[in-house]
Amino acid sequence: MKNSIIYTFALIAFVLFSSNSILNNIEKPDGKALYKAANCTACHGRKGKSILNIGPSLQNPKLTLEKRIEVITNGSKNDPTMTAFSLTYSKVEIKAIAVYTTTFISED
Repeated sequence: MKNSIIYTFALIAFVLFSSNSILNNIEKPDGKALYKAANCTACHGRKGKSILNIGPSLQNPKLTLEKRIEVITNGSKNDPTMTAFSLTYSKVEIKAIAVYTTTFISED
């Protein structure tokens, strides 16, 4: 009985360690590739600078990560050309795109 309890705990520990290790090894989405795939460059350009004032500049430091995620997820309330991507991309992918767009802030 005592050995079976030890084996059970050992098995549980193994499963938890293995699943945690597996989760840590899952590749994170490539925000840059998703940005290009979603054709964000058509309005925001390669570096987040508005093209012909079609889309707002993503170089704006006042545009928080949370706001970027919200607009990518739900679309823009002010601009119908910025559609929602919640049906196209997962929350993790949307966050990856939003995080990638924050790299534009330091761009000239």
